Amino acid sequence: MSINWKNELEEGLHYSKAAEGLKLNGKVDNETLYHIICLSVEKFLASLAGMVNYIPIHSGLTFVARELGKKMDFPEKYLNEVRFLNGFMTYCSLDFEKPKVISEVDISRMLGFMVDLKNFTESRAI
Repeated sequence: MSINWKNELEEGLHYSKAAEGLKLNGKVDNETLYHIICLSVEKFLASLAGMVNYIPIHSGLTFVARELGKKMDFPEKYLNEVRFLNGFMTYCSLDFEKPKVISEVDISRMLGFMVDLKNFTESRAI
């Protein structure tokens, strides 16, 4: 069994395009945009995992990024950006946490990372 990295890449590209378009149109709030960016990042990470025949045993973005760093030349700065994304997730916490407000600066950083990861992933597609 393996991951069809081409399908994962294609889905990531669709989410990425949607996130960029929604940001330009200003049609959704930052929290919604954040979730679409995360879906894109998740798909790009899954595509990279498939390229190195790795099936993640955990679905967390940080876990997958960390494992990719062991299996390929994966930039350390991407791991930091994935941690930044995860910093806004509170729905899995056992303690009640007030959701963090996602600012325009945060969204710009997330979109920049998403585009960098997209380019990185596409450059490795064979």
